[in-house]
Amino acid sequence: MDSTSKAKPKVYEYLDVGLFLQDYYQYRKAIRQGFSYEKWADELSFKSRSFLRMMVLGKKKLTPNLVESLAQTLFSQKEEQEYFFCLVKYSQASGVKERHIFGQKMMQILKNHNQPTLISGDDSFTSDPIYARLLSLFSYPDIEKSLQVLSQLISQDEEITLRALTSLESWGHIKKLAGGIGHDATAAAELRWASNVGMFKVADNKGSKSIHQFHEKSLKEAIRAFEMPTSVRSYKSLLLPMTSEDFVVFNEMLNEFSKEQMARHNPREYRGKRVYQVNFNIYPVTEELPEIQAESAFK
Repeated sequence: MDSTSKAKPKVYEYLDVGLFLQDYYQYRKAIRQGFSYEKWADELSFKSRSFLRMMVLGKKKLTPNLVESLAQTLFSQKEEQEYFFCLVKYSQASGVKERHIFGQKMMQILKNHNQPTLISGDDSFTSDPIYARLLSLFSYPDIEKSLQVLSQLISQDEEITLRALTSLESWGHIKKLAGGIGHDATAAAELRWASNVGMFKVADNKGSKSIHQFHEKSLKEAIRAFEMPTSVRSYKSLLLPMTSEDFVVFNEMLNEFSKEQMARHNPREYRGKRVYQVNFNIYPVTEELPEIQAESAFK
């Protein structure tokens, strides 16, 4: 097996230290013939290969000395080491409170690490939700980036999907890998694409016409989604009296919550999942009480 056949595990993609270490061990076996727990124990200056194996498999807790040695040998960046230390504490926590504390620390590290690419240029990208949905699917390696598969996943006709993919390609967000010559159905079926960006976000241009179109289409779709089973959709509405300062603080907290969810829901594979679109809408439904009326109400 050559070194390109198995990707090196990224610690940021794990919420269980045992799974990370097991995947790392399999990765080392794939790229180095004869690699074993005995050789790994020698690298880590750890005396017992059997004890190392039990800790990796979760049958024993990782010792502080081993955690320190793993952090130094597996990671070159301080941020990776910090995440690994928190991951160990999170995985081996004895109670809910301790697990929550280290879970929050991990989420903060992920928010700082996962800086998305800003999608700029043609405003047409934000004019229709189909573009963001398609581009998000490109981040999962277990999805075949063919017209047929992508059309099925977003529940769109192949003609509509192909137009959207062609637009994404023209804007430089994806690139064509292979395909036939021409524009007939056979040529389109052979096409494959790859992404030029990883995690991404769109500039929050509130006055943009294309942003308006995006939310208008999303809200109409949300209304139609009410007919879906309750197991896959949810609606919630709150009435909150707020001052203008409260409104600013609320939006800041909402932004932090959004970043945390993006960091938390960042899986390595798509299989067994669906992409959910979460819409946050906040707007006034009453007018302010004029000061003169407010004063007279207490007389």
